[in-house]
Amino acid sequence: MAEKFYVDNLVASVADRNDLFSLYSLVRECLQEGGFIIQSCNTNCKTLRARMEKDSTLSTHGEQWEVFKYRYSPLTEELFVPHTECDANASSKRSILSETAKVFDLLSLYLPITIRSRILIRAMWKDGMGWDDIASPAIQSVWRELAGELSRLGDLHFDRGTIVPELPGEMHIFCDASKDAYGMAVYIVQCGRSSLLFAKAKVAPMKDKTLPVLELMAVFLAFKCLPSILDNCEGFIPTNVCGHRRSGCAVLAPLPNHGFQQHFR
Repeated sequence: MAEKFYVDNLVASVADRNDLFSLYSLVRECLQEGGFIIQSCNTNCKTLRARMEKDSTLSTHGEQWEVFKYRYSPLTEELFVPHTECDANASSKRSILSETAKVFDLLSLYLPITIRSRILIRAMWKDGMGWDDIASPAIQSVWRELAGELSRLGDLHFDRGTIVPELPGEMHIFCDASKDAYGMAVYIVQCGRSSLLFAKAKVAPMKDKTLPVLELMAVFLAFKCLPSILDNCEGFIPTNVCGHRRSGCAVLAPLPNHGFQQHFR
C-alpha cells in the first residue's frame, strides 16, 4: 500500500472487485490508526461508490479529478492533460522553456508532441543562446506552430484501461533513435488489441553521436524502465512473454552474447 502513495494521494488499480473493497477498508483502518481520516475518495466501481457515499468519503470535486496531473473521468474511463494555453509569442530561451514546462505528461502519452519542445530547447542551447536572447526567426516560427499543438493536447483523450485481467497477453517494447532524440514505447497486446502502456524519450546529447550509438542508448533506456513496468503489471497479465522490436538489427552486435541478442530479436 505504501508504494501506491504519491505525496498525500493514494492511486491504485486492482483486477478484482473484492480486492478493491478490501483495499478501501484496509486504507481507512491504517490511516485512522495514525489519526488521518479519509475525506475524499473516488472510484469507477459503482458498488464501491455507493459504499463511499454511505461512509461520507465520496469525493465531491466533480466528475473529473486529478491523477498524477492528468484529468481522469471515472464515468468515461479516460485520461487527458488539462487544457493549457502556451504563449505563441514567447521569443527567448527562458520564456519558451517556461511555456513548455506547463505540460506535465508523466506517462509520456503525448510524447510525439512534447519531445519536439525538448528538441527545440536543445537547438537553442547548441546555438549558444543566452537565457534572454531573442531567438532567430526560424526558431520562433517552429515555436509558434508547436505552441498551438501543445495548447490543443487536452483535446486528445486516452482510455485508462489498457489491460484486461486474466487474458493472456504480450508486452512489446519498441526502441529507436534519430539524430535528434532516442526513446522507447511499451505496448500491451491482448486478443489482437494493442494499447500504449508507457513511453519515454530523451534528446540526443549535445556532443554528436553516431546513429548506432543512439540506438544502443535507446535499448539501454528500455532495459532501465523494464523492471518497474513489469513490477506494476504483476498480477494483471498471466504471462511473462515479452516481445522487443526495433527497426533493423545493427544495434545487436555490441550487446553482450548472453541472451540479450536473442531476447531482442
